[in-house]
Amino acid sequence: MNNIATFMDNKIAIRQALLPHRLEIINQHASWIRRHEPYALDGVIDGNLINPMQISPYLQECHTDQEHSIWRYLRYYSVMPYSEYVGRRQRFLIRDSGHPGHPIMGITAIGSSVMHLNVRDRWIGWYIDTILSEEEKMQYQCGELSLEECRVRLRTRREGSRKLKEIKMQRIAAIADLYVSQAIPPYNELTAGKLLCLMMLSNEVRDLFHCKYVGRQTEITKREAADLVLLVTTTIFGLHSSLYNRLRFRGQTVYIPVGETSGFGTFQVSEADFLKMRDYLATLGKEPSNAFGKGSNWRMRVIRTYYDLRHKEEPGYELTGNSELQHGQHRGVFVAPLAYNTRAYLTGEDDIINPYDWPIEELVEWWKERWLKTRANNPEVMARVRAFRKETLRISELITGEI
Repeated sequence: MNNIATFMDNKIAIRQALLPHRLEIINQHASWIRRHEPYALDGVIDGNLINPMQISPYLQECHTDQEHSIWRYLRYYSVMPYSEYVGRRQRFLIRDSGHPGHPIMGITAIGSSVMHLNVRDRWIGWYIDTILSEEEKMQYQCGELSLEECRVRLRTRREGSRKLKEIKMQRIAAIADLYVSQAIPPYNELTAGKLLCLMMLSNEVRDLFHCKYVGRQTEITKREAADLVLLVTTTIFGLHSSLYNRLRFRGQTVYIPVGETSGFGTFQVSEADFLKMRDYLATLGKEPSNAFGKGSNWRMRVIRTYYDLRHKEEPGYELTGNSELQHGQHRGVFVAPLAYNTRAYLTGEDDIINPYDWPIEELVEWWKERWLKTRANNPEVMARVRAFRKETLRISELITGEI
């Protein structure tokens, strides 16, 4: 019980830490929010109108301006401050055809994976230690390893590491970050969050990814990037996230916990400060490109470039990109393989992908049997569902003054 209480206290503390930046962004976009709020809320259903046994989820990729606007409006509801994802991205609305108007159950999005993520790279097999282990050092000191043997081992590892970096550059495009997975009330009370995570593993998502990017090449490696073999997601609530932890399908864990991030990120940088950084770099002609193929996490690259440039050019300026990007909040990292040979493909051992066959219909039915029925039969849960009114979802209520 103490562990649960501590975890809940941590969640509250994290939400409070994120709130100022979230409110800043909401106030910056106040006029947009007010303008799009009426029809965005038309896509939300009052809880007293829901019959859980009639829920019929389906996936809708955002194409029209209105679909993107609905997605964006609902994204402001998240505890995580809103930010535009730079690079490849696909947004989805998860809707319920079992109720009038096909209300929105949740929103998701996938995009270009970050280039460097230590725990992910170790799980894949992209990382090789290029130094001697403690055991090898002891063997050398005891005379069990000669100096030449040590040198040969280190040369072999450096060469292996170099080859893996080349393979990584070519095949990281087969990874996407699940950077948004957000259930919308009142469906969140019915474990819609787990449904979203399952649906993103489907054949249909892989097919939509392929259709969007087939024939397209990046500017850096001139590679085609149309096959998806791995989803990666992070959570501010660590490795004990109720959303991903122990989520299974066909007897296997589908989101595998692989460790935590090193505590680097950008949420601690306000939008006002970020705009000043961009202006400073643009004046010098040093602003990093946000074009497709120029690298992932453009916001992080801008911040790092700004501080590193000032540190280099201005005597006495002590701040660096690394120091200012390190916020100290370690996120849990989960990986979701989409093929039997995900790691073999990503490390170059295999050239042909052997994907899982996970139809979205089966994933939805599994969710209904495993989670929805249990929640629908819980009187306390259904009381919360029935009590929800979409008017309480008005983001405009959080606006304190336009910036």
